[in-house]
Amino acid sequence: MGEKQGAKAFKDYTPKGREKVIAAFTYSHMPYKIDRINSDSEPPSLAEMTQKGIETLSRYPNGFFLMVEGGRIDHACHTKDPTGVIYDTLAFDKAVEKAYEFYKKHPEETLIVFVGDHETGGMGLGIGKNYFLKLKEVWIVSINTYSQTPINTLIMTR
Repeated sequence: MGEKQGAKAFKDYTPKGREKVIAAFTYSHMPYKIDRINSDSEPPSLAEMTQKGIETLSRYPNGFFLMVEGGRIDHACHTKDPTGVIYDTLAFDKAVEKAYEFYKKHPEETLIVFVGDHETGGMGLGIGKNYFLKLKEVWIVSINTYSQTPINTLIMTR
């Protein structure tokens, strides 16, 4: 099936039960977001893939594990491509938003872990005294690890 037909079939797919699904849209890496904007490339976005994964896996009664990786951010950092980094980071943010929407509906049984696996390319958020990371202002999280409720875990990594 060609790239456009496969993407359309994926977008039109509605899970009917507890099915096993694999969706490979390219022979190698997904295109960078900026390249998708500037071409007629049709693979679904990271957010669309995340949403479809949640829709499919949430049909399982004992919880599920979904890992979403924004790997093109890493590739753009390695090649020192700030446009690629920015656009793919924003695309990853949309995927996190889809996971967060699911969390808001299921807060007692959902855990979202969002991590950067490593830094590449020497990019940073600031330098010297101008770089202040205020973790208290980013997020305060309370996790209850004792629960009889199945846990839906969504791992988001860039």
